[in-house]
Parts: sequence; C-alpha cells; structure tokens
Amino acid sequence: MTMAGLTDVPNLSNDSQSITIHNVIDGPYTQMDLGYEWDGPQEAEAYLVVKLEYNNEINDVEWYFSTLDEAYVWVKHFKVSIDPIVIQGNPDD
Repeated sequence: MTMAGLTDVPNLSNDSQSITIHNVIDGPYTQMDLGYEWDGPQEAEAYLVVKLEYNNEINDVEWYFSTLDEAYVWVKHFKVSIDPIVIQGNPDD
C-alpha cells in the first residue's frame, strides 16, 4: 500500500522502528469533500484521522492515502478487528 503522505511523523530509518495504528478516529475525507480547505499532499486522494503510536507517544494524526479505496481498507479492518496495524520501516515504501 502506498501512502501519499503523513503529517508530523518522521520517516522510519530502519526496520526496528515501527508505527502502530490503533484505530480510525474519523474519515475518510477526500479532496472533493474539503475543496479549497484541503491542505494535504496534492497526490493524496483521501485521509483518515487515526490514533497513532510512535516512539511511545500516542497522538491523533492525519494519514494520507493515494486512493479512497486504500483508506477504506483501514476503515473496514477496524470495523471487524481490534488488532492494530503495525508498519515497519518507511511508511512511504
């Protein structure tokens, strides 16, 4: 899955670092939904507000997706599971 962008989280420089997504808080939102208020990457089609853990800190952040279908994969995952999504290495790879 290709991520178009992620706000306020540095790239993971090695395989021992990880990002854990605990839940989808809100969304998905698309460029069409927000129009001129869209401040995400232009190549991103949608984003979710997610509860994210990185470096032992948990924050709500915007996670951008290349397509709306990719965002719905995460929404569907958390509708049927409490298991987090763990991303090892650089999330843009």
